[in-house]
Amino acid sequence: MVKIINCIPVSKEVDRLYSEYGMNKDQVKADVANIRKWMLTQPHLPIFPEEKSEELNYQIEGYLRLTKNNIEKSKIALDSYFCLKTLYPKIFEISNLYDYVDSDIFECVSMLMLPKHTPDGLRVMYYGFNNCNSHLFQPVEIYRRIRIMIDVLLIKGIDFTGLHVIWDARYTYISQIRRLDLYQLKSLIKLSQMVITKNIETLWSHIPKDILPIELGGNEYTLNDIRGEWKDYILQNREWFISNANYKSDEAKRMRKEKKIEL
Repeated sequence: MVKIINCIPVSKEVDRLYSEYGMNKDQVKADVANIRKWMLTQPHLPIFPEEKSEELNYQIEGYLRLTKNNIEKSKIALDSYFCLKTLYPKIFEISNLYDYVDSDIFECVSMLMLPKHTPDGLRVMYYGFNNCNSHLFQPVEIYRRIRIMIDVLLIKGIDFTGLHVIWDARYTYISQIRRLDLYQLKSLIKLSQMVITKNIETLWSHIPKDILPIELGGNEYTLNDIRGEWKDYILQNREWFISNANYKSDEAKRMRKEKKIEL
């Protein structure tokens, strides 16, 4: 079985990002400190206790990697993350992770990050419905799973600047698509590189076979292997999910830009 836990982050990919975008530890440390200072000037953002300082620094460094060492984009990403926790509580609030990962709803959807990077340094995210009762599907589940995946990556470390998305439509039904928020889905697609293929052979021309699971022509691991590892990792970090649930924005305190009135 492939150990996903040992694949996040991939150290050589982190080194590649540092080299490609001219990053070094001293400069990143200074950039993280600047973003932390900026956060203190934003009354709507949460205040973190000292014991979470290193954890927050590590997450900010992840955003710097993800945005190709762009401080302003990292600020926007950080602000958006805390804002989404306030605006869409259903996505972020999970009362019991043990019950959740054993639920029929969780088993109905597979959303996984594959262990290996593509030659261009991107991660590959697999998404698809499992062969289950289509009525179990809830649109919010897509966004909840994306949120969990992002949190896992922030905990362990970002080692990519973009995604290839594989949407396996084998068990996708019209009744499920009709329940999707197409505007939100379009926004998700914009964040990734999505290619529509008619068969597995066409997929191989975009993503090398050795990166893919056995079900899609690979030869190292199955989707169940990866699914099990992600499930275990979610539970292993249960305390993190619980302790960070209340760190979100207070939109009532957000500073509004004053509009200039020209006379």
